[in-house]
Amino acid sequence: MTPVTNLFRLINEIVLFFLGALLMLLAATRRLGPPRSPVVWILLGVLLLYWGARAGMRTMGPSTSWHEWLRAGSFAVAGLAILNVAWLPPKDAPLGLGLAGAVMALRGLVSAAAFAKASLAAR
Repeated sequence: MTPVTNLFRLINEIVLFFLGALLMLLAATRRLGPPRSPVVWILLGVLLLYWGARAGMRTMGPSTSWHEWLRAGSFAVAGLAILNVAWLPPKDAPLGLGLAGAVMALRGLVSAAAFAKASLAAR
């Protein structure tokens, strides 16, 4: 991979980390209430599951295959956690958001560290 591609992927993973941290913060402070209709949560969960399935079916070289599996798995787990928000009682809904945020933040940290290490090794 070119250094520009590595830098772009590193920035994407850092943004994903911050998105996960924001979801965890919203879940911890309970500032985000569930919408009146669970359709929003269902659509978001299905979208994340679709992205996970799509990332899992992508064929890449052996050097990046672990990252694709990590990406697919994290999207699938976050999608399932968001889907559960639609069926959880409103007082327990932040638990699903917190879990989805934790998965996204952890994936962002692991992938950013791997891309940073790869770009330093390429020098």
